[in-house]
Amino acid sequence: MEDQKKQYISVVSSYGFSLRNLPDEFKNDRETVFAAVNQNGLAIVYASDELKNDRDIVFSAVNQYGLALMYASDDLKNDHDIVLAAVNQYGLSLEYASDDLKNDRKIVLNAVAGDGQALGFASENRKNDRKIVLNAVKNNGLTLEFASEKLKNNRDIVLIAVSNYGMALFYAPCYFKKDKGIVLVAVEGNGMILEIASDDPKNDKDIVLAA
Repeated sequence: MEDQKKQYISVVSSYGFSLRNLPDEFKNDRETVFAAVNQNGLAIVYASDELKNDRDIVFSAVNQYGLALMYASDDLKNDHDIVLAAVNQYGLSLEYASDDLKNDRKIVLNAVAGDGQALGFASENRKNDRKIVLNAVKNNGLTLEFASEKLKNNRDIVLIAVSNYGMALFYAPCYFKKDKGIVLVAVEGNGMILEIASDDPKNDKDIVLAA
């Protein structure tokens, strides 16, 4: 049995997903599962339910690939350290955090720093957090889509969003689509964005030249 275990550990250490082909007793063996998730965090999908609730194993899995949080037990999806490690590795893993942790400021800040689109998975409260939204639109202007209505009406945030990605103008309130300063910044990266602007900027010489 011990020789067989060593063989299985060697196999999953080279290819974590090989865990799916092992006998159930090894899917519940900590050493074997550790070896698998260290090679590929997503291999945790083939671990026993008991080990999906093992803090050390899940921590190793999300450190290897944050998206492994998807397969963690509900209890561990509510574990601050595990979720923080997951979003640090892959921002979009915020999707699988508990509702409580989607409202955790530190976790959401780290998530949007890695991938601005993670803002879409944050709580409504955090979508109204100026610092979080600023970090998100700096990372990806299109995440303006997920900001609260209050922050979509913040000129500084809209300006940063369109500076990062001109198409973010699409998610801005109508009066910003006629704001010369904002439209100028937006069209500098892509003249086609002028089509999103209101009629007034389309007739502005400076804007037309910039586009």
